[in-house]
Amino acid sequence: MKLPSIVCYVIWCSKIVLAESRGSTRTSPTYYKKGPLQTITGAEISSDANDSVVNYSSNWAGVILNPPSSDKPFTSVSGTFAVPAPSVPSGQPDGKYTSSVWLGIDGVNNTNAILQAGIDITITKAGDQAGYVFGAFYEWYPNYAVDFTSFSLTAGDVIAIDITTTSSTSGVVILENVTTGQSISQSVSAPSSSALVRGTSAEWIVENFEGLGAALNFSDFGSVVFENCAAGTTSESWGISDASLVRMKTLGGSILTDVEILGSSEARINYIQ
Repeated sequence: MKLPSIVCYVIWCSKIVLAESRGSTRTSPTYYKKGPLQTITGAEISSDANDSVVNYSSNWAGVILNPPSSDKPFTSVSGTFAVPAPSVPSGQPDGKYTSSVWLGIDGVNNTNAILQAGIDITITKAGDQAGYVFGAFYEWYPNYAVDFTSFSLTAGDVIAIDITTTSSTSGVVILENVTTGQSISQSVSAPSSSALVRGTSAEWIVENFEGLGAALNFSDFGSVVFENCAAGTTSESWGISDASLVRMKTLGGSILTDVEILGSSEARINYIQ
């Protein structure tokens, strides 16, 4: 578990977000936690143009893939995406706005654990100024996220992530900044005997996550396109053609995101408010 600390915002703009500003990398740890899928009770289940099942959640938006059978759990998940340039949602007051882009294993059918890795996006608005930072992380829920503080990120960088479990209590996370060539590999282990990864789902997600035990203000992340999406068992690899979609929706009924599967290994998530 990480202790709370202050994040230093070093890139500032004269407007809410300038197109040429590319943000900076988070250099101090934070007290953030991603969590399991929170389905909105009574949400409709419909089909999009690709006949994908669509659910609604208060914290996740993206693509969820179940394994081919219960005796063939997922042991790996991978994908790439470009770091988005965030903004403060229109008409919102001064403050901090966040979102997280990640991929992982479990968190839907098995809510006791999630092994995940990705990037956090934080934008702070003060009057007519706003600055944003990025932070790369891995997390074995229910532990808090752990920062890769030396992993540099700017808007537009292409990030590749590969997560592999070697058992229900251990695994390896690999992050690569394809644009800069920087990569990092991290061995990970379950935080407790009850936080076992079961491989019951793989997911590619934008999340409205928690800080200090409460959901934070959700940032306008623009658009995230996951490419090269794959989930593997010990003997096979699967694309996302048969995945289900989850769109983010407030408890008040406002839909915040749109999600679309673009191909067998590609999906797009848009902020639509």
